[in-house]
Amino acid sequence: MLHRIGILPVVQKVVLELRWMTPIYMRIFAFAIRMAIMSTIILFYVEKKN
Repeated sequence: MLHRIGILPVVQKVVLELRWMTPIYMRIFAFAIRMAIMSTIILFYVEKKN
């Protein structure tokens, strides 16, 4: 019971921090996916030309 009471605030803090950080991570992730798709398309076009 004591362990649970001690862990709860830490879990809440982590959850709040994650919730605050999520938009930034999502933006970076979306940007990375977009860049990967773009580079794949560019490589595909270059290979088709050659």
